[in-house]
Amino acid sequence: MFVAKRVADELDVQLGRQVGYSICFEDMTEPGITFLKDVTDGRLLSEAMNDPTLECYSTIILDEVHERTLVTIKVKA
Repeated sequence: MFVAKRVADELDVQLGRQVGYSICFEDMTEPGITFLKDVTDGRLLSEAMNDPTLECYSTIILDEVHERTLVTIKVKA
């Protein structure tokens, strides 16, 4: 959430519109408008369970991947 807010501030856009985030039970995005979404690794894994190829994304950037959690290992596979 803090990363998304920082990026929205840097781009001078409204948080939850062009730049948003999705965590546990909170989704601050607008379909068709949000072009950058910050998600937790658990949330990304949850999305991958519903869409194994994550086709709804053109680019995925994994941060802190060096921590090698079960989630990041599964998502990288």
